Amino acid sequence: LSGLAATFTDTGHPLPVLVECDTGMGRCGVQSPAEAVALAKVIDQARGLTFGGLMTYPAAGRAAEAEAWL
Repeated sequence: LSGLAATFTDTGHPLPVLVECDTGMGRCGVQSPAEAVALAKVIDQARGLTFGGLMTYPAAGRAAEAEAWL
């Protein structure tokens, strides 16, 4: 991430970055809420980046599990 952050150094126009969360599909993204928080903090502290929020692709029929994870 630090190499990517060096590319976006315009602090007046930071790049919003989303943290993808694996809430049950087993595809990609951080695997736990703690990992999401840790990555969000890294993004927030990186020059030229800003934490833009969380994203997920919940498993079909398991929206309650995704909500609980988030």
